[in-house]
Amino acid sequence: MPRYILSMKDQLHNFLTSYTTYAKQLPPVQVMASVPSSGGKQDPDILAANASSAALMLSDIPWGGPIGVIRIGRISGQFVVNPSMEELSISDLNLVYACTRDKPLMIDVQAPEISEKDLEAALRLAHPEAVKYLDPQIRLAAKAGKQKKEYKLSMVSEKTFEKIQNLANEPIEAVFTDPTYGKFERGEALEKITQDVKRALKEGLKILPKTVDTLRKQVVRRRIISEGLRVDGRCLDKVRPLYCEAGNLPVLHGSAIFSRGDTQVSVFIFH
Repeated sequence: MPRYILSMKDQLHNFLTSYTTYAKQLPPVQVMASVPSSGGKQDPDILAANASSAALMLSDIPWGGPIGVIRIGRISGQFVVNPSMEELSISDLNLVYACTRDKPLMIDVQAPEISEKDLEAALRLAHPEAVKYLDPQIRLAAKAGKQKKEYKLSMVSEKTFEKIQNLANEPIEAVFTDPTYGKFERGEALEKITQDVKRALKEGLKILPKTVDTLRKQVVRRRIISEGLRVDGRCLDKVRPLYCEAGNLPVLHGSAIFSRGDTQVSVFIFH
């Protein structure tokens, strides 16, 4: 298994700030977890994720929680639940797993090499361990939580949804099967589809963009599961095109550029 180069803390930050954004299509919610002090023995990121869930449980914000987050390490072939910083430094596995009671929400793995069998065993251990954080949050919310706000969600009738589906499905399929589209071109094409559907319906729907986005997700999900293809047409085990160059800006003391698909990073050293 290739080593993931994304920062674990970036992954946890993305998880904390995005999960509540999409839950039940309510207004976006961002949770900022600050650590005033730490003993240094444990990385506070796992505690911060669970604390963020508890904070939302106590708040008046409706959402689909609670969630539990756990870290699994492996030392000398033995799995370790929530390893210390010292243990993590000698662990050949760094798995962060987040879930509800019955479903996984986020899986992030760092490992120089691990078999599918061992990773599956780690995941099977992670779920029940993460679930242990749920009931304490539920009890805390029952004791000290605020009454949740009520939101009237805008719903699309089955008849209207069918109309939107008939208008949008084929163009969306075309966008995701055209290899000439890049990330930004796909975004522009999907926005055009939304506007075309709006004109065809001859009525204003506040939730039309989300309805079209629901259809987009269905197309993407079907292509991944049925055809084994990513959004840009790549197979699931194929990375985006890579490019790197050192000394690309000779006037500087040091420089380098790294690109992976549409993602590009430049590094400069000067004195």
